[in-house]
Amino acid sequence: MAKTIDFDNYMEEKKEETITIKAFGEEFELPPQIPLKTMENIIQLRKELGKDGAIPEAQIFTALEQMIGKEALEVLKENDANIEDAQWLLKQIWKMYRTQDEKDAEEGNSGN
Repeated sequence: MAKTIDFDNYMEEKKEETITIKAFGEEFELPPQIPLKTMENIIQLRKELGKDGAIPEAQIFTALEQMIGKEALEVLKENDANIEDAQWLLKQIWKMYRTQDEKDAEEGNSGN
């Protein structure tokens, strides 16, 4: 008899609250966890820059677009958000995800 790993069921069970960003009178939802593609980019950046290295500005835009989507990024640009605003938002998103990861670890929700 074949054994099956049901990834679809796992994904359905792990659905959590989304993160909402309010910016310029609009709300944008982020996924409850950092998307794998974005995490891969962050890991690569850490390898290249070290933990305390500054993130290149182009990578800030890439990471924001991957996390909040093109529409939300366009809203930021259209409303004259600057690079410091983008860095601040990226840090806040990262803190929110890290806090959720720590909370999940404390509750034993590692997905196993």
